[in-house]
Amino acid sequence: MKNSMINWEEDWDNNDNSFWVGASPYCVDDPPEICWRLRQMLFGNRIEWYTDHDYELGQRGEAWPTIEEAKAAIQKQHDEIILSECDDVE
Repeated sequence: MKNSMINWEEDWDNNDNSFWVGASPYCVDDPPEICWRLRQMLFGNRIEWYTDHDYELGQRGEAWPTIEEAKAAIQKQHDEIILSECDDVE
């Protein structure tokens, strides 16, 4: 089975800081109910990206130095969820 790519959309918080939201494999409604979420944080005088997704998706608080690395790591988790759900069906 081919894994689906997360469709990331940029949004902004009340302080005009950008964050990225993408639908998880558990989304069935529009707008999505359970989402992946990546937010910026200033740490050691540099921007890091950390997870702030919905509780149902597991561990929160991981961090990466670039948005590209963060998205790649979340895509891997996304793909693993899809594969595990397929294994459960078989």
